[in-house]
Amino acid sequence: MQKDEIVKKVKIALRSSSKNTDILEEINDIVTECLEELKRKGIEVNLDDPLVLKACKSYAKANYGFEEDSDKYQISYESIIKDLLLSPSYEPVKQVEENHG
Repeated sequence: MQKDEIVKKVKIALRSSSKNTDILEEINDIVTECLEELKRKGIEVNLDDPLVLKACKSYAKANYGFEEDSDKYQISYESIIKDLLLSPSYEPVKQVEENHG
């Protein structure tokens, strides 16, 4: 799956039918933020992984247009991250230390 396909699926999950390019750009930004945060937390991002898609949907709902339930979606997102980090089928991204000497 490509990132633009994830953006389309997240847009549907947000119940957005807007064709406004600013809104589409904002949804794209939210997906990018989520993917980068997953990487930063040590999760190797595979765009074909349904759990990565689920994380993107939960992250988007927590941070875009679902103010009443944003806490619920944030908890869901954090739960997905914990599951990914604790799962033996996921290997954390190896952090490369920079040599400043």
